[in-house]
Amino acid sequence: MSRYSVRTLGAVALIAAITACARADAEQAAKLAADSARAEGASSVEVTRRASTARTVATARAVSRRSLAAGTMLHLAALTDVTSQKDDAGKPFAARTIAASLNAAGETVIPAGAELVGRVTVLESAGSPGSDGSLEVSFSTIRFDGQTYPIETRVVSLATRSVGRGVTGGDAAKVGVGAAVGAVAGRILGGNATGTAVGAVAGGAAGGVYANRTKDHDIVLSPGSAIEVALTSSFSRTVASR
Repeated sequence: MSRYSVRTLGAVALIAAITACARADAEQAAKLAADSARAEGASSVEVTRRASTARTVATARAVSRRSLAAGTMLHLAALTDVTSQKDDAGKPFAARTIAASLNAAGETVIPAGAELVGRVTVLESAGSPGSDGSLEVSFSTIRFDGQTYPIETRVVSLATRSVGRGVTGGDAAKVGVGAAVGAVAGRILGGNATGTAVGAVAGGAAGGVYANRTKDHDIVLSPGSAIEVALTSSFSRTVASR
């Protein structure tokens, strides 16, 4: 049996336990109402009616359903570090809510600190400065209060940043070629060792600029980075009333 199935069964078991408690409370309420009606000398029909009403009210109060509508925004902070230099699409990814999400009645549906779990779906570095890397994530479940629920969201924004890589072997070769060409030019134009040295430095600097312009720039998402997602379908959970 998969981990998800086990967690799903855990949620079902919790709901069953809540329902069982609700039924017990409802039966107690029905008994008290029936006893009160009998003490007042009510007819058997009235006794039954009052017991039924008390049972219905107690059940409704014991268990409630809280929901968020599709389109509700969730504000998150990343928990997973992602960089296109060393990671790949498919990497597990998690983020945590930084504020509670409330329904229209002002009740908490998703608390602050809830953990959304999913994966990196797209991850590509930028070929050079000025071009854009790509990073996309998706979430499939949310965990809080010891339970896991399925969730459907759309990522609205990710606070990513672009980071240039250090000089690679290929970059070093470009710098070396620039230095060699500069040295030859310095010897021809300057006619002395000093000119050769100056030309080599200038050529090396030019090669370094070229290498910087052509090397990859990685897209990075660090832990704590802001993420905004919107629910693409309603989210609901059962809550035991207190």
